[in-house]
Amino acid sequence: MLIAFELEPDSIEATRILAEWQAVWGQEAPGGGIELKPAESLSAMLDLKSRCHDQGLTINASFPDNL
Repeated sequence: MLIAFELEPDSIEATRILAEWQAVWGQEAPGGGIELKPAESLSAMLDLKSRCHDQGLTINASFPDNL
């Protein structure tokens, strides 16, 4: 499942959180986005939510395959 995430506000901390999360859950896909295994996608997104919650970051997600 290909998903593109953007964290707001854009900051060094947001970039760090997204990179650490991506190292655990997915690989960057050619052309952008992160490729998640379908069976793990909900757990991965909930993990990103928990990482961002205490930092006051908003998560924007899009599904490039559906655009």
